Amino acid sequence: MALTDTEMGVLLAPAGLRLVERVRHAVRLPPLPEGGRFGSEPDEVADVDDPDFADKVNAGWHRMFRSSRWCPWTAG
Repeated sequence: MALTDTEMGVLLAPAGLRLVERVRHAVRLPPLPEGGRFGSEPDEVADVDDPDFADKVNAGWHRMFRSSRWCPWTAG
């Protein structure tokens, strides 16, 4: 079941975000690398309707940040 713009706006508001406009045209994505993912571990890939979607996506972002040169807790 797709969310309406109003419902999406209500869900985003507690995070301090505001829905400006929904993309209504086809989104052009870059080609995926071999394996079909951008640096995600298999357990971090989630379908949009997966109840653990946010946890899996956040785990992936956290892992990628921790392994980047921008992480202040990474030695070196």
